[in-house]
This record gives sequence, structure tokens and C-alpha cells, in this order.
Amino acid sequence: MSDAIDADLAPSEIAMYKAKKLPIIEAAEGRAQAALPMPHVAAAAGPDARAKWNDPELTPLKAKRDIIRALVGVTILSARGNHKGFGVKASVDSIRIDRLIS
Repeated sequence: MSDAIDADLAPSEIAMYKAKKLPIIEAAEGRAQAALPMPHVAAAAGPDARAKWNDPELTPLKAKRDIIRALVGVTILSARGNHKGFGVKASVDSIRIDRLIS
């Protein structure tokens, strides 16, 4: 492994290496995520999940954030068109949500 780090690789070689390893890393992360206990998710689940979610005592903001982070990955995509940075109106097309748990 340290040989790969110390090697003088061209950008194209690094890209090929990353493309080969990324699916392996993502699969391992998925297995690790599935193996982690999710007490907030379990506590907020069930037939009265909406009531539990809306009760700040049962599900405080930090717990809601933990639940969301445990279940989905959220990626903010770059602005499209000529407008970049601040002032660009947010839309559904500017956010990608990926399920972490199937």
C-alpha cells in the first residue's frame, strides 16, 4: 500500500486506480453502515412515526440529523448555467439524494 502512495503516478493512473477501488470502498461502507446500530431510527419508527418525528422531546433536532445521515447521503450539486455561487436559486435539480440503506 505504501508503495502505491509513494509512487510517482500520472493523473490518468490515479484516476484509473480510484475508479477501480471506489466500488470496493462504497460496498464496504454500505456493509459497515448496515451493521451499525441506529437507535434513533428504531426509536422514531413505527405506526406513530410522524408524531414521534414532530415531538421535539422524543426526536430532538440532533436526532433528526442523525436519522437523516444514517439513511441517506445528500449531495449539493454545482450551480448550472452562467450563474455560479451565491444568488443561485435552489431547486430539486440542485440536490442529489442517495439511499444508504436498502
